Amino acid sequence: GAFERAIGESDLLSITYFWAGLRAARSVGKISVRPMGSDRGGVATGFLVAPGLLLTNWHTFESKFSDTKTVAGRARVQFGYELDENGNERKSTWFTLAPDRFFCEDRKLDYAVVAIDPASQQGEEKLESFGWLRLNPQLGKADYGAFLSIIQHPRGETKQIAIRENELLPFDDTEDFLTYRSDTFRGSSGSPVFNDYWDVVALHHMGLPARDGQGRILGHDNQPLADREPHEEDIKWEANEGARVSRIVNHVLANAGAGAHREALAAACAGTIRPLAQLEEAPLLEIDDPADPAPARERRGRRSDPN
Repeated sequence: GAFERAIGESDLLSITYFWAGLRAARSVGKISVRPMGSDRGGVATGFLVAPGLLLTNWHTFESKFSDTKTVAGRARVQFGYELDENGNERKSTWFTLAPDRFFCEDRKLDYAVVAIDPASQQGEEKLESFGWLRLNPQLGKADYGAFLSIIQHPRGETKQIAIRENELLPFDDTEDFLTYRSDTFRGSSGSPVFNDYWDVVALHHMGLPARDGQGRILGHDNQPLADREPHEEDIKWEANEGARVSRIVNHVLANAGAGAHREALAAACAGTIRPLAQLEEAPLLEIDDPADPAPARERRGRRSDPN
């Protein structure tokens, strides 16, 4: 007899899952904001969402000394900053951000979409070679309790991934943000949050610390931390939070000024244009469930979670 059995729900995925993840990771880069005067600068994560357009958090460019658009003009994005299969650092390529060409932001949703200057290339690869990640405005990209993955540059380090063991927590349909359990650190702000199809479901923006009944931040011993601004590693983190893709798309397309960049973003979100690298490769990932005879894309249409 056969002794092998799935325990609970099957976690089996095609090996194609990893290839598709590597392709998605190409569009994710490390953002570095150059210090100026009293502004110390900083690092974050961002990702391409249309030809020449980068999405990250609004707070990536937040400063007490300058407006966000000015700060974005001091920033660069580095693609390919990662280790190869042998653990050696790959050659990366830098580009300068160009907020004077396109810049759309919202503090409440904590997002900023900014143009990249392709002529500022420092490295071997052209900007178009990094493709982009579609921001699909349609609802139903993840189920409650689904496991998510986050590709990020934590602490400004080489590209890393928190994979699958990041449960999506229940939320109300009217909320602008999703909450999920995952490993992130400072510098992970602006990272894409993916479902198992490598669809972007949220823009990661912050961790949620555990608090007591008085709203005080708790440490790992469940006692309130005395420091007004405790160190990140001393905090007991409860979950992470990200802005829903559907909310971001609706807001940016309603508020961005007319022009070629807005048109390109609208086409990329609608899926009417695709990166050249995707057109040259096999069709996008499909994961069929042996326990469900319906094709993967048909099952996707039955999903209940509006993202």
